[in-house]
Amino acid sequence: YRIALLFVTSCDSFVTRLAYDGLQQWRSRRKPFDHWSQGGEFMAARILMVDDEPHNLGILRIFLKALQYDVLEAECGQEALRIAEQEPLDLILLDVMLPDISGYDICKRLKQRDGFQTPIIFLSANAQEEAVKKGIELGAFSYLTKPFDLETLEATLLAAIGSITPS
Repeated sequence: YRIALLFVTSCDSFVTRLAYDGLQQWRSRRKPFDHWSQGGEFMAARILMVDDEPHNLGILRIFLKALQYDVLEAECGQEALRIAEQEPLDLILLDVMLPDISGYDICKRLKQRDGFQTPIIFLSANAQEEAVKKGIELGAFSYLTKPFDLETLEATLLAAIGSITPS
């Protein structure tokens, strides 16, 4: 099932329900990326989603949980920086336009930290070449524009998480 994420400003429960139903059917055909802890226990990859639109977070949450990822959420830049400092993360999905700090500034701050290796994928409605170029130049793994295809997002997630070098 090919479902495109719909990024709308108003919460539409019908659209959310359709996305959820489609993802439940799609989930049965997919295997999530996972890894094993040093103790030999299964651990799902942990992803931080950063977006100031609750509806966007809701749709991403449904998608990522259907793929059995462990999901954390932040609605502003300060919250994202706090979580990234306190929690072990395997990936960050980062919107560019946030109310307090731009996604670009968050990426720059995180990449300046010693030992920071967590891949960052920008998710933005801004598809201008300069915006994409800026995100990549700041060290992002990828830059996807909204709306995007779920299969493209899944492939990008797997590639980004697979790129992590064990410390």
